[in-house]
Amino acid sequence: MNKLNYFSEKFFFEKILILLIPFLFIFSRFFLEISLIYITISATINIFRNKEFNYLNNNFFLIFIFFYLIILFCYFVKKENFSDESIFFYIRYAFYINSIFFFLLKIRNLDQLFFLSIKISIIVLFIDATFQYLTGKNLFGYTSPASNRMASFFNDEAIMGSFILHFFPLLILQEIEKKKYFQLIFFTIVSGYLIILSGERSSLGLFILLLIISILAFNHLIGLKNIIFILLISISSIVFLISSSSELKERYIYQTFFEMKNFERGINKEFESMKLRDKTLFKNFYIFSGYHNNLFLTSIEFFKSNKITGIGPRGFKNVCKKIATRDENGSLQIDNSRFDLNKHSCNNHPHNYYFQALAEMGLIGLLFLILFYLFLIFKFLSYLFLRSEKTRDNYFLTILIICLINFWPITTTGDFFNNWISIIIYIPFAFYLFGKEKYKNI
Repeated sequence: MNKLNYFSEKFFFEKILILLIPFLFIFSRFFLEISLIYITISATINIFRNKEFNYLNNNFFLIFIFFYLIILFCYFVKKENFSDESIFFYIRYAFYINSIFFFLLKIRNLDQLFFLSIKISIIVLFIDATFQYLTGKNLFGYTSPASNRMASFFNDEAIMGSFILHFFPLLILQEIEKKKYFQLIFFTIVSGYLIILSGERSSLGLFILLLIISILAFNHLIGLKNIIFILLISISSIVFLISSSSELKERYIYQTFFEMKNFERGINKEFESMKLRDKTLFKNFYIFSGYHNNLFLTSIEFFKSNKITGIGPRGFKNVCKKIATRDENGSLQIDNSRFDLNKHSCNNHPHNYYFQALAEMGLIGLLFLILFYLFLIFKFLSYLFLRSEKTRDNYFLTILIICLINFWPITTTGDFFNNWISIIIYIPFAFYLFGKEKYKNI
């Protein structure tokens, strides 16, 4: 095929933009959104032009619309006096995912090319993060946020581990289907290596959980010898890498223990004077850290003010802006007239999807997330114990594992309404919809 035919290929531009998605996640959120908007407009025009409305009639789209209505309801009935118009545009993620699904069906081998794009992006990060680890600067000259946290091209955001955690599992779809186990082992090792370098402890914990669940689910395909080999290589690599670096050992072992158990130093000492542990579930240690526990307690305080619908979507950040001010000396002051808080209680979000739902959407939002997660568990167990040996069942089992990890409740997370996070956690559903069509007659 010559260059002219390449550019005249139907949906050529849309194809390029979709293949660039992993790289746009790394280099530019702005162009990621612009690209997805263009893809959505193009898909919508084609759907209406050809009257293919069946693309909008799927479980993901309908459930998302229902969730969006819950979000709007909680926003409009909120008692807190703030406005955040960005919540009205949350519906765009449903159209983004539906549009990617549309082009996965329309463009030949787009799914396989997308997996290749993920592999290239991981290799690029591997080269750059390793260079940054060895020299202190990456190929663009960005310094690492800390000596024990490599961020590569993400610069000061330090979310490389989260990127790997969410994109690597999609490779399992391809490798299990194609039975390319050597490539799967290779990218498993590289991904684990990058997550360790990122210093993101929650990402490492979820990555290990992903490996355990995947090995248990696909043991019949991988074989006992390969399972033992993967476990030995993975565990040995993690232990060796962490133990061989004083910075990584400090981050993953000493700092973790310090934040959970040391009550006499740092911010935990302040929490002791506030008797924070008396308010927590566990008295002998903090879940994740004293700081995170404090944010969780803030979520509960906000929830108490309106138990049914919470303080409103994106309310954690907006309410904190109102009650947290600085005096003339620059010291942070918290208005405790309505909430039992302290000077460390406020942040943009509580660092957990479920506590955020509790605070911002009350029992309605939390119940929806819990029921959705229980549904994922039910579907996962159904495929796990009732599956046949067909490729179709392994495909959907993989998607369900990815979703279980993405919405895992016992971990620290980013802001549920953040655009980067919203896109990355919903992308697997595009492949779920694609798989429903791909394996429809199998």
